[in-house]
Amino acid sequence: MATLPISAYYYFPKEKALILENVTPISETEAYIFGTIETSKIALLKKHSILMDFHQDPSKMTAGIPRSIGASLTGRRSVQLRSVTKMETPYPQTTQLYLIQLMGPLLPAWKTELTKNHVALRELMQYNAYKVKTNEPKVFEALKFITDYRPFAMVDKELVLQRSVSSYFDLFASQSIVVGLYDIRLHRDASIDAFLSFLKAHKISILEQSGRKFRVRIKKEEVLILLGRHEAVYGVEEYVKPVLHNYLARESLHIDVAEEDRFLIDSSLTGAGEIVGVADTGIDADHPDLKERILKVTAWGRHNDTSDPNGHGTHVSGSIVGNGSCSEGKIKGMAPEAQLFFQSLLDDNGGISGIPHDLAELFQEAYDAGVRVHNNSWGSATESEYRFNSLEVDEFVHTHRDMLLVISAGNEGTAFSPRNSNPGFVDWLSLGSPATAKNALCVGASRSARTQGGFSKLTHGMAWPDKYPEQPIKDFLISGDTEGMAGFSSRGPCGNESRIKPDVVAPGTDIASTRSAQAPTSNFWGPYPKNRKYAFMGGT
Repeated sequence: MATLPISAYYYFPKEKALILENVTPISETEAYIFGTIETSKIALLKKHSILMDFHQDPSKMTAGIPRSIGASLTGRRSVQLRSVTKMETPYPQTTQLYLIQLMGPLLPAWKTELTKNHVALRELMQYNAYKVKTNEPKVFEALKFITDYRPFAMVDKELVLQRSVSSYFDLFASQSIVVGLYDIRLHRDASIDAFLSFLKAHKISILEQSGRKFRVRIKKEEVLILLGRHEAVYGVEEYVKPVLHNYLARESLHIDVAEEDRFLIDSSLTGAGEIVGVADTGIDADHPDLKERILKVTAWGRHNDTSDPNGHGTHVSGSIVGNGSCSEGKIKGMAPEAQLFFQSLLDDNGGISGIPHDLAELFQEAYDAGVRVHNNSWGSATESEYRFNSLEVDEFVHTHRDMLLVISAGNEGTAFSPRNSNPGFVDWLSLGSPATAKNALCVGASRSARTQGGFSKLTHGMAWPDKYPEQPIKDFLISGDTEGMAGFSSRGPCGNESRIKPDVVAPGTDIASTRSAQAPTSNFWGPYPKNRKYAFMGGT
């Protein structure tokens, strides 16, 4: 009977037990079993919706087979390293850089073996393929978990570059935008000083720098030609301006619904003794529901100004720590006794350019203040791609493992001209970044139980006719069905690796929470009846 190497992922104990009944394990982690499976048993795991990665022997495969998103939800295959042509010059071999393809995910035992054999890991380049550095490439032949290898080449880096900017290639032919903003990330072992000299010599303007990450203004046609072939550059991606995931009440609040419809929440869990971080537009520090909860507020976008003329940040904060002072305890956050450390991102132009170039700076300030749960209700619309800001989230959590970063999935869900779903259904692959991060909790939006107030009596087609032009989503009410997803909620999976996101969903339509006194009514889904201290919003 034919067998295949496989990674089978589980969440519940019963899934793990099912996998172990059908897979001969080689290694076990907290999330998946790596081993071998008889091909006749694959259908059984698929029947139970077990996510699998197949690590087929590359010698039996055609090089460069693309992985389709639909197929990869139930099974994925690694690919053979493509050959390098004479036109695709390898790096000078004095650099001792190689690309290796593993037969599966990088297991701890394999990492130990690489270290023992003086093979230094540099970066993950493609699916289970790593850039490494070594003086002894012959060792690759002896390590059975390495299925393919060759000298690292320029084309390997350009695959990363093209993945980052491929959706913008049509702009290269057009002269409508000659110059763009791009983020550059250098290899870990690159010389930053040498790269700075290179940029200066080519008169490339540096707008921001954080360690080995740069933001530059450059002509689009020079991205691959000039930056892409520089030895120090790991990758380049076009800068996509982050936006608020508008009108977003981040946590689940059930207000004015029948008692039997409420979530069963342990009322003893009030958040007492905890410090929650929120990075958002600003905050109405004088709001009675919030002023006793605020530990500290810092300004990142406007000098010494943390007010909230937008309303988004105050609303999110109330959903988390609001104590219900203005509503006799009726409208409260999920942790009404927690303290709040707030970071204001709003700039003078109404945007959120207060977000730092390196997200670690934002998270570190909060961490140093005692924050261990941090909420981020914003992101860039990047079509489920894993971007540099996603990597920054993962790197920070990797070095601060007691910190939970909560990130909204995005409000880019649309049923207009779907590419992956059927007409009338919300399309896939609309997650924002950094929501695609692996080490963060990504939150999408379900519909709340509300039937009065806000947009609750509107259908998706009535509220947003351009986004939901066809049935059935067109005629679905925005709120009322607690088992339904909000149409605007961004969907996964993550485009590069087909990881499942969002991780959880919570009611995100017609949520009542604290209203900033500086924000106009037009910024909300509607005022709360007879109490101007609150308003309705919705989002992921």
